[in-house]
Amino acid sequence: FVKKMNEKATELNMTNSVFTDPSGLDSGNRSTVRDLAILANIVFADERILNITGTKETSYKILNNNRYNRVESTDSLLGTYLNIVAGKTGFSDEAGGCLLAITKGENGQEILTIALGSKDKYVRFQETKALIQWALDNFIWPVKQ
Repeated sequence: FVKKMNEKATELNMTNSVFTDPSGLDSGNRSTVRDLAILANIVFADERILNITGTKETSYKILNNNRYNRVESTDSLLGTYLNIVAGKTGFSDEAGGCLLAITKGENGQEILTIALGSKDKYVRFQETKALIQWALDNFIWPVKQ
């Protein structure tokens, strides 16, 4: 599986990414903001993935005992004023706190932010908020006809 991951990364021109395990937790995994942006644009084109990663919490029924289990996203920015529509959190001692997020601006602008190497798993949210606010304050999107 990891071999296929690396082959796909090469095919997508993710020139600075190397995968050593499928979970992303092995210290040998490497990537860059550029490569993750390439991957994000492909992965989040799938509406199912976009919807799942944009869900703050959900519950499901366990079939063999009829109990329900509640699952909550680790992305604390979901459901906030920032209008995060999808995202992926990550943390390891080597990589620090990481967060990839897609935000929709009030006029439909789409902003992809990627924070890597944050001091801890909490700072990644503050850095992402700052990146989103900077983009909204400093970039002018063309008017859609």
